Amino acid sequence: MTIKEVTLFLVCLFSLANCKDVRNVLNKCTAEKPCEVNAGDCTFDNECRGNLICTRNNCEEGSTVSLYAKCCQKPEQPIKVNSGKCKDKKSSKKCKKLKKKKKCKKKKVWKKCLKTCEKCDDSGCPGNQVPNTNKPGECVCPGDLVLDSNNLGECICPGNKIPDDNNPNQCSCPANQIPDSNDPTQCLCPNGQLPNMTRQCDDFCFFEDYFITNCPIQRGDYNGCCLCTQYYYYGCDCCREVVEEIGVGGDCTKWGEPTGDDEFCYMKNN
Repeated sequence: MTIKEVTLFLVCLFSLANCKDVRNVLNKCTAEKPCEVNAGDCTFDNECRGNLICTRNNCEEGSTVSLYAKCCQKPEQPIKVNSGKCKDKKSSKKCKKLKKKKKCKKKKVWKKCLKTCEKCDDSGCPGNQVPNTNKPGECVCPGDLVLDSNNLGECICPGNKIPDDNNPNQCSCPANQIPDSNDPTQCLCPNGQLPNMTRQCDDFCFFEDYFITNCPIQRGDYNGCCLCTQYYYYGCDCCREVVEEIGVGGDCTKWGEPTGDDEFCYMKNN
């Protein structure tokens, strides 16, 4: 267990702070490091990547934050009804008054005034599919999108790709990730890194203050070698050189001399 993890455990155990709130702080989204879909905790829409929006208490099962946090999610797609079934259930006069009062955004209103609230789909295609220009009468997914196996009327980005910021019909890898050479629908973190709690590949060395003034770990830094090889920081960039030479759990005396005050060295080497 790292020093940071121990500290968080003690905060949860002995303070009045709620553990889920501490967890949300760790996962906090920012405008500089926006979160991906179903990641949080966010406060404003600009803390979510691309066209994602920040909405309350909507973190789905499997998210890394508590159910009480606010997660980044895709905005609701415009709902269109096949034109053959699209008509106003209320009188045309009442629907026009509601539209004039800008009430069509409310679901209970447009469901009763489908035609007036412009919820009719003249294309006849379900979900966000579009007419196939090469085969009249058929519908296809636009751009890079593919049919959602869980909802055949909707088109989504394949694998773990996300809609492009500038064109939602084009798909790209999340921030700092690269396409998998073996599977172009999947995206991976470079250099063997793992996605962090906001589903990005940011280097996680920033969790440890020691790296602020000691990055990369210089030869002769026995304490820094211990931090990199005996904790969970062996995958971060600050530790790359020492880990490649010493290995995880290796003999740090081959990297530097002990000083007797090496706080990170719980595995002493003779």
